[in-house]
Amino acid sequence: MNILENFDIGSLGAFKAEKVHLFVEAAKRAYVKKNQYLAGPTFTEIPLDKILSKTHAQNLAESIEPESVFVDASSLTLRNNWFQQRSTESLTCQPS
Repeated sequence: MNILENFDIGSLGAFKAEKVHLFVEAAKRAYVKKNQYLAGPTFTEIPLDKILSKTHAQNLAESIEPESVFVDASSLTLRNNWFQQRSTESLTCQPS
């Protein structure tokens, strides 16, 4: 994954929280991008050059913060009038 190339993964021990955090956050961003362009090329233009570029991956990597988790709420649907708008938010973990 191009996103993870922007981190020194080898310096992190196996199953360390920092390493797992990077893998999970990179995967979330990759899935969001996949879902953004989920369609057949016959029906929509998919900018493969852009989404597979090292520059785009670097931009996504820069959005990963060590003490925050990315929550993609854009897939939430309106159920019983609870979700009235779609948004993307970031949650910060505070040490206890």
